[in-house]
Amino acid sequence: MEFGPLIKYYRTHKGITQKELAAGICSIPHLSKIENNSKDANNETISLLLQRLEVSFEEMEEKEELIRTLLRNFGEKINFYLREEIEEIYHKLKRMEHVIPFSAYMYSYELYKYRYLLFKGLISEAEIHRDLLSKQRKNFSQHEGYLFRYYNAVFLILKGHYNKADELLEELY
Repeated sequence: MEFGPLIKYYRTHKGITQKELAAGICSIPHLSKIENNSKDANNETISLLLQRLEVSFEEMEEKEELIRTLLRNFGEKINFYLREEIEEIYHKLKRMEHVIPFSAYMYSYELYKYRYLLFKGLISEAEIHRDLLSKQRKNFSQHEGYLFRYYNAVFLILKGHYNKADELLEELY
C-alpha cells in the first residue's frame, strides 16, 4: 500500500492542513515528504497519522488483500464467461476505486478494467481506456506490459484490424 499518497488523499478529502495532521506526530516537512513518497516513514508514524485521519492501518492492508483477491477472481470469471459473477466483482471493485490507486494493484486493476470493457463489447469506452493506459505503460511491470499488448490485440480484432492484431500477437509469441 502506498501510504503517503493515501494519507494525502484522506487529509485533503477531510479538509485538514498538514500542520493540523502533523501536530505532535512529525514535522510538517516530514509529512510533506511522506505524502509525496520522497521519504519512507516507520509504521508507528503512519499508524498515528492514519489514526488522526480516522483511517485504520489494518483496514487499509485488508483492503489491499481484498483488491488482490477480487482481481484474481475477476480474471478467472472473465476466462470462463461467468457474466453474473463478473458483474458482481466489477461492482465491488468500482466501490473500491478510491483505494485502488494507493495499492500495488493500480495498473492491474486498470488493465482488467480494459479487459472488462472489451469483454462487454464497449469498444469506444475501451478505446478511451486504452489511450489512458498507453500514457502509463512505461510504469507497467513486464507482465502488465504483456497483458496490455495482448488486450490491444483483442481490441484490434474487435475493430476488424486483423493484420495488425496478428502482428501484435506474433510479436508477443
